[in-house]
Amino acid sequence: MSNKTNNEIKKVRENIIDAIKNSNVTMRSRYYFVARSALWIFGITITAGIVIYLISFMTFIFRGSGLSLLPHLGPQGFIALFISLPWLLVLGIFIIFILLQILSTHFSFVYKRPLVHTILGSVFVFVILGILIGQTTLHDRAYRLSQNNKLPFAGSIYRESLRDRGSMHMGTITHLNATSSFTLTDRKGTELHIQVDFDTRLPRRTLSNGMNVMVMGKVDKDTIKAVGIQSFDPERAGFSRELIPSTLHIR
Repeated sequence: MSNKTNNEIKKVRENIIDAIKNSNVTMRSRYYFVARSALWIFGITITAGIVIYLISFMTFIFRGSGLSLLPHLGPQGFIALFISLPWLLVLGIFIIFILLQILSTHFSFVYKRPLVHTILGSVFVFVILGILIGQTTLHDRAYRLSQNNKLPFAGSIYRESLRDRGSMHMGTITHLNATSSFTLTDRKGTELHIQVDFDTRLPRRTLSNGMNVMVMGKVDKDTIKAVGIQSFDPERAGFSRELIPSTLHIR
């Protein structure tokens, strides 16, 4: 048994020597491997940072555009939320996250672990960090700069980030009629005529002039047949005071 092992070791040694003599093996210095590892770590760090930034941006959109109000309107609100999500952003996060997982497999402490554990752990960490960063003023400041055309690279993206999405419309009741309808001035200053009937899901608070509401329903010219209405306080809904449009009423 010992002679067999020695013969195998001798054969491997001879194969290595033959490969070196035939120039099939290239010698690399230690600095080469250090530099290559540093590049891998740099790539992973940048990719992870992009994922966290995009998740935080999605958090900013969710709290600033009024999407967080839709679940209050029941099943129809959840359907509207699903339709209104920024799916291109979600797809981008998914693709970059997959790229990050591929880059991470270069290191043994990643590929030696079960893939499911690595993915779940990464998702948990990135989502938590993204939500925390999304609650800071980072995106608020970028949004303000975009409104003043002082954000050269992503200005158009930020300017459109807090727009009304899908069938939701946010604004202030400026004229309450006695015939189950009211006038809504949205965040751009446009006046919309809102029709309410027995099927409309209404907020607990009685509608009144000066109330900020989110109306869900399709627009026909300047008229909306409301499917649901939800009142909100701009600051409690997640708006930074600096981002509250002048058309919304602050109590």
